[in-house]
Amino acid sequence: MFTEIVETEIVIDENDNWWNGKLQITNNGVIKFFKLNLNKDPIQNRYFIHLKHNKKEEKGYLKKVIGFPLLAKNFLEEETIKFELDNLVKTSVKEIFYDPIKNSYWSLWYDSKSQSYIPYRVTSKILQILSSYLEYEHEQYFFSYQNLNIPILEKTYEPNEFSNASY
Repeated sequence: MFTEIVETEIVIDENDNWWNGKLQITNNGVIKFFKLNLNKDPIQNRYFIHLKHNKKEEKGYLKKVIGFPLLAKNFLEEETIKFELDNLVKTSVKEIFYDPIKNSYWSLWYDSKSQSYIPYRVTSKILQILSSYLEYEHEQYFFSYQNLNIPILEKTYEPNEFSNASY
């Protein structure tokens, strides 16, 4: 199967809005479709939307990613802290980062298919739920849940920092 490589005009801005050139993409169905097909090339360290239909395959590389490409939408109460992302992936959380410049909480999902890390913003809805598990000890904030401590680490979000390196 031949894979066509396309350079798109798609940008994810600092507020996690999706744009195609100068036009904001406001159709939630289109954004969801893009997120469901979002991948990251670990060699080029670039995001792309991977489309397959019949005998046609296309990789559309995003022009620029400034904000978070994914959001954690739901908190899953299991034996560990798990989030459901808006690409429908369920992921365990090892640590949560706080970016004081963006005033954002975020983490990383390891996409085993593309063998790369994709960052996601933790929504205020989830933070409200997690606030009941917040603790502070030895100058460190963390979420204590089911006898597990999930640290909150201060780290500035740099969208192109995460490649195929182990984190």
